[in-house]
Amino acid sequence: VLALTLTLALALTLTLTPTPTLTLTLTLIPSTSERRDTMARAIYVFCAVLLSAVDLAAPLSAPNPSPKSGGSSPLKILELSGNLPTQPLLVTTAKAISKGVYGLMVSELAPQSKDGAYVRPADPFRTIAKDFTPTAATPGTMLLYGGNPCPWCHRVDLALAARRVPASVVRRVVLEDNPIKASRGGWCFADDRPDPLFGARDLREVYDKLQPGFVGRCTAPLGVDLRKKQPISNESNDLMKYVNSLDVGAYVDDAGVAWEVELRPKELEAEIGAWAEKLYGGLNNGVYRCGFATTQAAYDTASAAVAATLDEVEEQLSKTRYLCGDKVTEADIRLFPTVMRYDGAYSTIFKCGFRRIATLPNVSAWMRDIYQNFGRDTIDIEDAVASYYKWMIPLNPSAIIPRAPDLNLEAPHGRGPAKDTFHMRRSTAPAPAKGAVLVEAQA
Repeated sequence: VLALTLTLALALTLTLTPTPTLTLTLTLIPSTSERRDTMARAIYVFCAVLLSAVDLAAPLSAPNPSPKSGGSSPLKILELSGNLPTQPLLVTTAKAISKGVYGLMVSELAPQSKDGAYVRPADPFRTIAKDFTPTAATPGTMLLYGGNPCPWCHRVDLALAARRVPASVVRRVVLEDNPIKASRGGWCFADDRPDPLFGARDLREVYDKLQPGFVGRCTAPLGVDLRKKQPISNESNDLMKYVNSLDVGAYVDDAGVAWEVELRPKELEAEIGAWAEKLYGGLNNGVYRCGFATTQAAYDTASAAVAATLDEVEEQLSKTRYLCGDKVTEADIRLFPTVMRYDGAYSTIFKCGFRRIATLPNVSAWMRDIYQNFGRDTIDIEDAVASYYKWMIPLNPSAIIPRAPDLNLEAPHGRGPAKDTFHMRRSTAPAPAKGAVLVEAQA
């Protein structure tokens, strides 16, 4: 009791006097605002100091545990308590403090509704025109900021890969996921991958350059018009459609006519839209709603939606090679990033282990089909999965990265040949690109 009282007193003292330790502790908790109230700071510092005290006390309390006891606790609270009712009090108190701190930390990391459900904030830079008419692209069209762990960034990378958009048209900057180095959020620039546009240290400085005094979430992906140095959008839905509109003459037929991959055929727009809505609510964002839920009711609702959506996807893929038929569409690109990360990350850290992709034969084979067709170079899956365990501190305080499952991505998928897997449209590019892929003339 004396130790806990002294620790709390020290925590309250530190709250009133800014220190490097306090600054570091708060930096590790991503926030939607620069302001934190006094109570939040007190709890953060109290927990940090208490954990440090336990660590420091460990060497003083039996460094060589007895073989009979199997080990000992650092502070020996239960061993020294005698017949006092210490354990019920300790467990009840620890549970209340842990739940309170967890709820506070998760709400800082992921905004919550009143019933404890995760509510994804709106994106602030949705400034792109809504036309998305196919246009002949020119070198230096867009600079794309993205990060390997992020599934929303992965969507845009997949669209670029499927449509064979060259780096001369869309230049990619791969961000580092490190909330200690970043001043707001988690995205910063690695030493060997500097910001080519503003020389910024992290993504917050890019946002501030694009909109001075910006206050809000500094999210990726972020597309920037290289010529105007203005934001295109930081919404993956917009950026996928934007990439789909860039004509680069990636394919050519025997007659020398240029063709492009079409991810949103007009005749399938309604079906793609229905899948987009279903996948977002039930799976793409659904796994995050499971992981960031702070009440049992919110988790139960989210987990039921995830299970139902995966079951529906498995059933659909038992009938068709891809979600909307025998060719890849934007719907498949929306699904792939979540499926790739599911068994390694979401099933564990987001409490979604009630389903496994490995036990869904059609989804598993579909995943290998997409990966081997055009997804192989769009992700480092080990790095992506590790990031969730390393930086989502409220969900994994130990930062221990579990051994990843073998996704068996190079195994035969048995879902059909690699050719003719895309819808095609006539290109508006003046000529086929150098090295354009030969295709049969389209109807």
